[in-house]
Amino acid sequence: MNERALRARFDADLARRANPERSRLFDRARLEQSISALVEYGKTPTFRLPGEAVQIVGSKGKGSTAFFLAELSARSQKANEWTVGLFTSPHLLDVSERIRINQKPADGVALWQAAEQVHDELKEAHEALSYFEFLTLVAIRVFINRGVDLAVFEAGLGGRFDATRMVPARTVLLTRIEREHTAILGESRRAILSEKLGILSDHTRRLVVMPQHDEITRTLVESAAHAHNPGLSLHFQREAEAPGTDYLSENRRFAAFALRAMGSGSANEELIRDYRPPGRLEVRRSEKFVYVFDVAHSPDSVARSLRDMQRAPDRVVFACLKDRDPLALLAVPGMPPPRQIIGVEDEQFAPLPRPYVRYRPDRIAALLLETLPDGSWVAFLGTHRTYALFCALSDHGATAEA
Repeated sequence: MNERALRARFDADLARRANPERSRLFDRARLEQSISALVEYGKTPTFRLPGEAVQIVGSKGKGSTAFFLAELSARSQKANEWTVGLFTSPHLLDVSERIRINQKPADGVALWQAAEQVHDELKEAHEALSYFEFLTLVAIRVFINRGVDLAVFEAGLGGRFDATRMVPARTVLLTRIEREHTAILGESRRAILSEKLGILSDHTRRLVVMPQHDEITRTLVESAAHAHNPGLSLHFQREAEAPGTDYLSENRRFAAFALRAMGSGSANEELIRDYRPPGRLEVRRSEKFVYVFDVAHSPDSVARSLRDMQRAPDRVVFACLKDRDPLALLAVPGMPPPRQIIGVEDEQFAPLPRPYVRYRPDRIAALLLETLPDGSWVAFLGTHRTYALFCALSDHGATAEA
């Protein structure tokens, strides 16, 4: 069977599984029931990773930090020909982006082979796995099959009930904590911190901590971490960022700090100065406009993305998922006025109230051409799910920009 056929079978397997990412129907009771089984799977030899594993939890920055960590590890260990696995979520265009070997998405053969191994190892139990849980197990099997030296896992939702908790990681990274998914994680930053640090286990040897909001003090982090693992060593990043530093630079520096905490003395952030994770302040120049895309989807992150752009956008193509408050996202500092907002009309997105106007995706290209002069900047914000539209609009004569 060829790669395309194997990939089609893999996609069909995924399509039939419960997918809270898509439905936004997160069930805490189900998460509590499933995590114990996943943790037990993680203890078996068939899911034992050959090299070191790192887990990344947090509210903001964990995706870009994961990409930076994987890239920097591969480059700093180039002489040793390291193989680095990377598991992230969500994907921008294709689910294979979530499972990468040396930054390249896994191919259909690798995905189906790993899926078949999961089926064989779990027997009928694999039928109950959700979309994300199944992908986590598949990622582990892909990494085992390739014999990775380092496996980097970005947690999905939370930590205590996240499927990536099954990975017996020696190192956990904590990025910034903000209020998010409060129905599942709790109303306060303190409650969310506790849920995130629930990923810590007896296997964990070190927790590497990014500078936090004032409410999340060092003492609070130490107390919460040692409640899970009293012997844990904690490494707090202390360097102050220069005014005007963009969030990608901060996350790149944190990744380098984390690798040094893990014992990699050659982890110099300058090695990846030219690297930019996909969908993070990504700039493309077409014949007419400059397009900027960022996955920011919370008020804090949207405001930060607008601040970190090279210039204020002339238009913002905006959409957010139905479990988000669009008005909270549109009211952040730096957001243009309503007449400069182009809402994307699609049933998967939250409707925008007046005076905001929504347009079908197939109408947006013409709208931009009718209303903007050449050289205008167009930003995409609010959700990762407009990335395909960003690519389509910027594709003609476009060039990526570092």
